[in-house]
Amino acid sequence: MDITHQLAIMTFYPFDWGLVWSIVLIVLLLCCSALASGSETALFSLSPAQIDKIRKSSTPTNRAIMTLLSDQDRLLATILIANNLVNILVISLCNNLIDRLVVFHSTGWEFAIKTVVVTFVLLLFGEIIPKVYASYNPSGFSRLVAMPLNFLTRLFHPLSLVLVKDSDAIQNRGIIQPENI
Repeated sequence: MDITHQLAIMTFYPFDWGLVWSIVLIVLLLCCSALASGSETALFSLSPAQIDKIRKSSTPTNRAIMTLLSDQDRLLATILIANNLVNILVISLCNNLIDRLVVFHSTGWEFAIKTVVVTFVLLLFGEIIPKVYASYNPSGFSRLVAMPLNFLTRLFHPLSLVLVKDSDAIQNRGIIQPENI
């Protein structure tokens, strides 16, 4: 073993083309995370005028938006459930991908690099960029995500019901004071 290898904090395995599917899946999941994060910003920042315009145009997508907005607690619970599930999958797959690409010679460096890289990727592509875009185009983004979110709202109904009831119970006990932001 030469001195360069001893000083390196990591070395790389040769690229395996079998990893392409992992990368593709991570990119698709990041897109799902972006849609979930952006949908929260878009749907909750629609202006009264935009909501009125959506209400007046009775397309299936606009009806889906109005259905989603009719129960905002359930909508938020659904978005949070979906986004957390997707982000957990992204983190797991990224961890696996990094393990298949890199040999770390120090567990401290391994933890630091994995944490920084995955957090950066998730925050930038799964949170910041979609929320900025959705804040500039809330009605268009809402139309994009309305039908998938409507499906997820029905899929996650039992879990979101529990979350909404628990948060209502906490709020009713005075532990959390509601405020308009």
